[in-house]
Amino acid sequence: MSQFFNKIKFDGKILTFYRIFIINIILSILTLGIYSFWGKTKIRKYTVSSYKLLDESFEYTGTGGELCKGFLKAILLLLIFYFITYGIFLLFQFLFNIDKNLVMLIHTISLYLIYFFVFFAVVYSATRYRMSRTVWRGVRGRLKGSAIGYAVLCVKRFVLNVITLGYLIPHSQIKTTSYMINNMSFGNADADFVGTPSNLIKINIITLILLPITLGISRFWYHAAFVKNMFENTNIASVTFVTRYTGFKFFFLKITNFLLIICTLGFALPFIVWRNARFFAQNVAIDGEIDTSHILQSSVKEGVLGEGVDQALDLETGLI
Repeated sequence: MSQFFNKIKFDGKILTFYRIFIINIILSILTLGIYSFWGKTKIRKYTVSSYKLLDESFEYTGTGGELCKGFLKAILLLLIFYFITYGIFLLFQFLFNIDKNLVMLIHTISLYLIYFFVFFAVVYSATRYRMSRTVWRGVRGRLKGSAIGYAVLCVKRFVLNVITLGYLIPHSQIKTTSYMINNMSFGNADADFVGTPSNLIKINIITLILLPITLGISRFWYHAAFVKNMFENTNIASVTFVTRYTGFKFFFLKITNFLLIICTLGFALPFIVWRNARFFAQNVAIDGEIDTSHILQSSVKEGVLGEGVDQALDLETGLI
């Protein structure tokens, strides 16, 4: 299997990451944060272009202007939504003579619940935008489906996970993952996910039992098993994936990243972005011959509103 692991490479330079981050911070401060949209785009462009598949680089075609426009649209929509819901609650207070503090409490709780729902919709929309701006050999990715439908599914499965004390987590993750991956495509080649929760049930139960004893560390092993299941049950254009994910590798990556952030007061962030990108390239690879001769370009270019909400609510659905 090792022969396949030279097909995905990451050749990003640590010093380049630091240079981009430092310039972004300086220009963002000088422009009162306005440059941050262009700064984030520069980080994405360099990170994506540092990945090579069969010695050909990926390309990220998103722009800072798109992120800025998406942010402004999102702010406007969020403000309109806030004032409409606030007005409705004030109307209820007036009509039914409800205590104002109670109305404010209910309004705040409602906003948090809606925020929870919006989070999943934004994850889907932001993924759709980023895929549509990622190109390899002139062909771009695409994510179809409904962000609202995905959010409904995620909220429903979250409730079931809570009711069953975590037992249904594998079933829920397989269902949500299946919805997203089966709506993905590369040009006109659709992705297909055939994973099942069967090989995740045992490790889910064991790591949940060990959760309080290990202070949550046991779940790194479950996460590694899930990621392995996700990649190795996905195929696109007759190509499948192989992985070298293990619980220890994932735990070591995350705990050292955490310690680096704490010990350097955040100065190690560019190094962490580089480590995470390299970790993916070292542990995920393509199995099979890639033939793009029959893959046609998709003309669809997705909107950026999801990215705008991501920025406006500071959801951080993606590190870059």
